[in-house]
Amino acid sequence: MQRLDYSKQNQWEKLDSNQSPINLEQTIAKKYSWSKQPLKINFGDSLLEKELKDTGDQFFLDGTLQLGKKHYLFERMHFHDGSEHFLETKQFDCELHFVAKAKNDSLLVLAILGNVVSQNNISNNLERVLDTQISAKIFNQILPKKLSYFEYKGSLTTPPLLSNVTWIVLTQPIAISQNFLDMLHSDFPNNHRELQPVNNREINYYS
Repeated sequence: MQRLDYSKQNQWEKLDSNQSPINLEQTIAKKYSWSKQPLKINFGDSLLEKELKDTGDQFFLDGTLQLGKKHYLFERMHFHDGSEHFLETKQFDCELHFVAKAKNDSLLVLAILGNVVSQNNISNNLERVLDTQISAKIFNQILPKKLSYFEYKGSLTTPPLLSNVTWIVLTQPIAISQNFLDMLHSDFPNNHRELQPVNNREINYYS
């Protein structure tokens, strides 16, 4: 299967000027207590269903996300080799995207950043997601202990770059193994979109 050509991403048609990903910094964000809009995440026990797509392999899964009083259902997830979002101008080794939908069909994407650490410090086994059939519950094990996050409105990061997407980007990265990153890189190397202008968007930070 021919993969989406990220070397031609500047030619992708944008639906509006508020695109994703962006660099997220506390200095430009409105700061709130996490209790003002708590984030609750729970992945279900169904087996992940893999679908090969030109934009990257998609894994269909179940689970729920509650953002304050708003409720979403997880639909699918995928990986990026090299993070798309930056925190304080820093890029991470990978980024996991979990796409969820509300009853009114509005979209939310939960982004979890990952960095390679020594194998002795890895408590999860994300390689199993890529090479075997496993329950979505594995993602409950990788969630950071602290769910501080940035929130902003943007777009999907692959064509057709659908707009008006709520982004939740966790600020605490997870630990991944070099073997896992190598597997991502061999499957779809450097499949991350370049940073987009922040413009005058509202960015919220909950901690």
